[in-house]
Amino acid sequence: MVSIQLIITAFLTIALVASIVSRKTRTPYTILLVIIGIALTSTADPSLNDIQSQLQRLSVGGLFVGLILPPLLFESMMSIKTEEFRAVSRPALLLATVGVVVATTVGGVIVWQFMGLPIYSAFLFAALIAPTDVSTVLEVFRRISVPSRLATLLETESVFNDATGIVLLTVFLASLEASGPVLLPAVSSFFFIFGGGALIGLVVAWGARQLQRETSDPVSQVVLTMTAVYGSYGLASA
Repeated sequence: MVSIQLIITAFLTIALVASIVSRKTRTPYTILLVIIGIALTSTADPSLNDIQSQLQRLSVGGLFVGLILPPLLFESMMSIKTEEFRAVSRPALLLATVGVVVATTVGGVIVWQFMGLPIYSAFLFAALIAPTDVSTVLEVFRRISVPSRLATLLETESVFNDATGIVLLTVFLASLEASGPVLLPAVSSFFFIFGGGALIGLVVAWGARQLQRETSDPVSQVVLTMTAVYGSYGLASA
């Protein structure tokens, strides 16, 4: 039986190796992770069955999501200056809300009409892929010369669009069970997820900033940062 600790260690080791190879070969980091993931899941080696089952359990339990997602979101936003955020906040929020709805609608219609999937399955799939993850695009942006405002716009939009995607996915699932559209709960759910998450983030960030001013010890600074990153995510999830 492979331990969870060993699985996590292996996962972090793969991530480290991928980052080194990415820097040496100038290949986008996330593309390397996708290639490694495909290779691991497509293997027929019986000795990896236990590892794959453990990974599935960890994924279903949300451990990997809770471990990896908070620092990724934090890293995406910590380098954005306040004035840069203000300059792109309005179009970013528009893309993260209306843009995701439009992308879901168009994608759902295409998959439903041209690929022949049932309507609910088509829109569920569209809701899953509409909130884009631009980490690969941003890594390419860092390697070439693009306007910094465009990169900031994509980073900001990618952080906010998950709330819209979650609500749309929930709406389609609830509508499937209720055999009809569920619009009013969807609106309240959106404001609860989007607004509640933003409020918790602002409160935790303000508290962490106040505590940061009280200490200059490097260890305390690191502990405070990690606590704010994982604490805000944990509170918002709860």
